[in-house]
Amino acid sequence: MNPNDFSRIFGAGQTRSGSNTFPALHKSLNSGGNWSTHTVTANTQVYLRTVAVNPANDNILYIGGVSYSPYRGVVYQSTNGGANWTQIDAGAIGDQVNRLAVDPVRTARVFAGANGGLYRSLNSGGSWTRVLNQQINDIRINRNAPDEIYVGGMNGVFSSRDGGATWTEFNNGLDFRDVLCLKWDTANKILYAGTNGGSIYKSGAADVRFLTLAATSGGTTDPAPGTNTYQRGASVTIRAVPGNHHLFTGWSGDLTGTQNPATLVMTTDMSVTANFIRRIYPPLNFAGVKRANRSVFLVEYINVLTWQANPDNTAIAKYRIYDVRGGARTLLAEVGADVFEFRQRHAVKDEEYSYQVSAVDSGGREGEAATVTFR
Repeated sequence: MNPNDFSRIFGAGQTRSGSNTFPALHKSLNSGGNWSTHTVTANTQVYLRTVAVNPANDNILYIGGVSYSPYRGVVYQSTNGGANWTQIDAGAIGDQVNRLAVDPVRTARVFAGANGGLYRSLNSGGSWTRVLNQQINDIRINRNAPDEIYVGGMNGVFSSRDGGATWTEFNNGLDFRDVLCLKWDTANKILYAGTNGGSIYKSGAADVRFLTLAATSGGTTDPAPGTNTYQRGASVTIRAVPGNHHLFTGWSGDLTGTQNPATLVMTTDMSVTANFIRRIYPPLNFAGVKRANRSVFLVEYINVLTWQANPDNTAIAKYRIYDVRGGARTLLAEVGADVFEFRQRHAVKDEEYSYQVSAVDSGGREGEAATVTFR
């Protein structure tokens, strides 16, 4: 049925003409009071199993099944209520199509559940990509949150919270996993699963846990930022992924520390943020040399330090120069961002010296230091 108008009913099946049987759409626009039949293709080796409608315009229809000559999954589209059909699977779906579903909000997003996997199209069937390598019998999209999708098949139920890009097993408590059909109760957030010989199961809101992931500027997470659905007690591994020139500094929210990757047990809803900072690189070509400053009456030795700006740094406000002795360092000076030389007077002629220089950004954060040692 059109989910926006239950009086409009569409069925995938066959029609007979003489001694031949052809794949056909059966349609009623008045709750089954009257029916019209529309042949989809003259290929008598095609058998249809599923039909889906664009809820915003049910003249746009998708119908699918299997062709036995040659054997492959098939999907057809009509843009005029079933009067004419175009095959749109382009050979991408290699096995029988069991279920089609159209996103109720982003209607160009179409799913095809087949024996060979779950396929997604983002352009109304113009092209298809397999997004889940599982046998699929049914697809249910949460109309109130269409990025939340459930699919069921021979290996149980899988869920996605990002429109089908990534998937999570949703099988805790599902003892019999050969799932034939699903039903989503939107009002009560209950998913029902009908199984092949194993009775009916339901997963209520009390069994569902939500993990909301976020990332500050400079990185992302795996799974991607957004809200993901898991069953209560599921063990979930998350990973912080720094971007170019950034560092991961730790988790915040319902997870703390710097362990990466980290594992969560979904006993409750959780919200976790991965935090990143811009890396401050050490200055380049840091060098030191001891020079003699001679006059008529004495010789003074001066340690001359030079360095260059690192082009990978941004918003550098100044540099800090340190004297390093016995594992400890002492701040000697701070110089401006456009200064690349420092001189320390009264050096001892034959003594070894170690120095460090580091960049400091406009927020006062100090980066990695460059080190030089010379005699």
